[in-house]
Amino acid sequence: MINNSLAMHYMISTDLDGTLLDHNNYSHQAAAPAIKLCLEQNIPVVFNTSKTQRESQRLKAKLGNEHPFIVENGSAVIIPKDYFKEKPPGCYEENDIWIRRFGQKRADILAKLALINREQSFNYVGFSDWRPAQLAEATNLSTRMAKEANQREFSEPLIWQDNQGKLELFKQKLAEHELSLLKGGRFYHVLGNTNKGVSMAWLKTLYELHAGHNLSLIALGDSGNDVDMLESADIAVVVKSPAHLAPTLHPHNQVIYTQDYGPIGWNKAILNILQAD
Repeated sequence: MINNSLAMHYMISTDLDGTLLDHNNYSHQAAAPAIKLCLEQNIPVVFNTSKTQRESQRLKAKLGNEHPFIVENGSAVIIPKDYFKEKPPGCYEENDIWIRRFGQKRADILAKLALINREQSFNYVGFSDWRPAQLAEATNLSTRMAKEANQREFSEPLIWQDNQGKLELFKQKLAEHELSLLKGGRFYHVLGNTNKGVSMAWLKTLYELHAGHNLSLIALGDSGNDVDMLESADIAVVVKSPAHLAPTLHPHNQVIYTQDYGPIGWNKAILNILQAD
């Protein structure tokens, strides 16, 4: 169960690839000082990622992170069992975790994609089309890690190989089936009508109910699929990417743009925010 809740004033929601993790080698080491400070100050660092549950759990174990996390671009919130005093409304229990699902199941998504492509042919390749070695090459992951990346429950990442005009038509077809398309740092992601901001807001409400007061939300991300999360935060940190331009935000709160890439920028931003108090 979460400890010292009344001392909690911040919640951190962070993207992983290209943000907390280096874009090229997936290392988090440059962010270690800020991660340590969050642990000391009992600030929950919530992964809010396009990654799978298995990928996120492996990284959480490596970092000693015992907090809830959000997977597959807001499709589900995963909460360790008994982290809160009781199972939150809308959650179901699976082994030693509580799950609040916001998206659609992957099997249903793939079935809808097959139906769409029978109606209108689109040129793309998805994770479900690749063998493990092909997926490893496309993601720059080991074969074992690529298999974990493909253990998806609520989404289908893909590489778009058609023209931009057909991409807009594809989005329309997805919408007809209550699906959406998000652009991440490396791939497009097909998922249900949800996003990182929706699931993050739900989890923040749980924290505030437990703490008995409002929390300041710090969100960190680097790409288009982070926009909903960043725009909903009290403090949005846009982490500089070596691979693409910063996403365009229309925020109503504070925005920080890092001058350094990935975990280096993450580390400096969090230290500056927390040490300014």
